Formats: sequence, structure tokens, C-alpha cells
Amino acid sequence: MTADRFYPSSKRCSQCGNVKDQISLRERTYECPVCGLVIDRNLNAALNLEQLITARSAGSYACGEEKFMSTLKSGQVLFHEAGTERQTI
Repeated sequence: MTADRFYPSSKRCSQCGNVKDQISLRERTYECPVCGLVIDRNLNAALNLEQLITARSAGSYACGEEKFMSTLKSGQVLFHEAGTERQTI
């Protein structure tokens, strides 16, 4: 399984899903302005790719829609599909 070439694995917060507009290659630490997560940039990207694979293995999505999944601190799971509001299950 491969991620789309332009999938924002380095720009997306692996905890809350927020996507930064830009992140410099010199920035080695990812800092989320929404949830406050501070994490190594490469680890953040790896977690995002792992979540992408996990979400895609749960089913296929028409028209290239993505389904984003991350585990919250409380153990709940947050799903976000393209064009929908975030839902906590």
C-alpha cells in the first residue's frame, strides 16, 4: 500500500489531525498549534502513515477520499472522512 505523493504526513498532527499550511525542511520538531503536541517530525510522519494504512485497511473509499484515524488520550478514536465533520465514537 502506498500513500499519495502529496499526502501531508509531515504537516498533519498525528494526535488531532490538524494540517499546517507549511513546514520547513529545517524544522525537525513538529509542534501543533491546535492541540499542543510536540514530537519529532519523522516520528509524527511515521505515525500519520501508520494511521493512513490502518484506516484504508478498514475499507476502500470512492473517488480517492481519505479516512483519517488517530487515538485520543482517553482511548476513544477520532475518525475524519473527507467532506465530513470530525466525529468521536
